[in-house]
Amino acid sequence: MATGPSDQREGVLAGASASRGRGATSCAGEIARRGCRVASLGSVDEGADPLAAGACLTEASPVRKVVLQMHTTLDGFADSKSGFVPITDRSYWRKLEKALNGTAAGDVDTLLMGRGTYQQFASFWPKAAVDPAAPPDFRAGGQHLTETAKVVFSRTLSNADWANTTIVRGDVGRWIARAKGLPGRNMLVPGGVAFPRALIERDLVDEYLLSVVPVIVGGTRDRLFGPLPRQRALQRGRTWTFDGGVVLHQYFPIRRRPTRGSTHSIAERLNRIARRRWKGTPKHR
Repeated sequence: MATGPSDQREGVLAGASASRGRGATSCAGEIARRGCRVASLGSVDEGADPLAAGACLTEASPVRKVVLQMHTTLDGFADSKSGFVPITDRSYWRKLEKALNGTAAGDVDTLLMGRGTYQQFASFWPKAAVDPAAPPDFRAGGQHLTETAKVVFSRTLSNADWANTTIVRGDVGRWIARAKGLPGRNMLVPGGVAFPRALIERDLVDEYLLSVVPVIVGGTRDRLFGPLPRQRALQRGRTWTFDGGVVLHQYFPIRRRPTRGSTHSIAERLNRIARRRWKGTPKHR
């Protein structure tokens, strides 16, 4: 599957995010010096140590974030191959990268992907990294992406021969929970549809960075947001508006700690109490 121009641009940002704050030192190099194993080919089951998938050990914050950074239309359409992303506006991409510097996407050492995004990236970026005819930002992005740890969650992908890539076949929630407890930088989800939607449904995203393009596609396919078990509350961070009408929104999930002995939030418990009281009152005739 050949990657489209919009996927190429998303990859440039992913490569830049993975290299910010690290100078010329690659993630793979850090892992090698600290004695961590990087699997360039293979799979990891749900009980495996996330370090086997290439998590960098650094002196950064011990709490790592899962960051979703991607483009959508105004009505939530997320398949960038349809052409709604302003791929030819180089000024826009430079300004977007500058904006992302001040977010969790500016400090990344691991990319999390589903099979489709991985195959699109792998079909283009290894070649772009060594192609003398490619634009300089594409070559640099390809090199950074090749050096960065890449984790692909798939039960059907048979192999992954792009350097520093590991396939995880087990439960994504368990793997991420273990990875968050390890030292390292943040983990970036650079796009896709089904995979980021699955993370959203399981409340595994810690920071949303959504670039909303002023386009309405219509239809029901390839939507970023699917059915949820319950409504999710988000806290707004910053907002950046670019020429052409694209708006980058930063949001953080509001997660309430459940009360002792209960798996429900305070709001849910209050709602249950209110419903019980309403049922106990005389009905209006």
